[in-house]
Amino acid sequence: MTKKEKNPERNRLVKELIAEYQPKSIMDLQDILKEIFAPLMEDMLKGELDGHLGYAKNEQAPKTTINRRNGSYPKTVRSQMGKLSLDIPRD
Repeated sequence: MTKKEKNPERNRLVKELIAEYQPKSIMDLQDILKEIFAPLMEDMLKGELDGHLGYAKNEQAPKTTINRRNGSYPKTVRSQMGKLSLDIPRD
């Protein structure tokens, strides 16, 4: 089995996070991950809606569907990191 090569970009990001947040414990690290995970999930949901609707947010081109974005709603979801507050986009 070959050893998986480390991603230098990932290592740089990890170092930046540690320098920025200066975690002192595992709990601090978990809080950092929660702060990153929630916006990442929201961006993924927005991307999924782009695919569903067939156009990106604020796109000026004519739309091929009458279905449109209709804001978002707050939702608390449970994860392995605990409860996360997300803004779920809707159409």
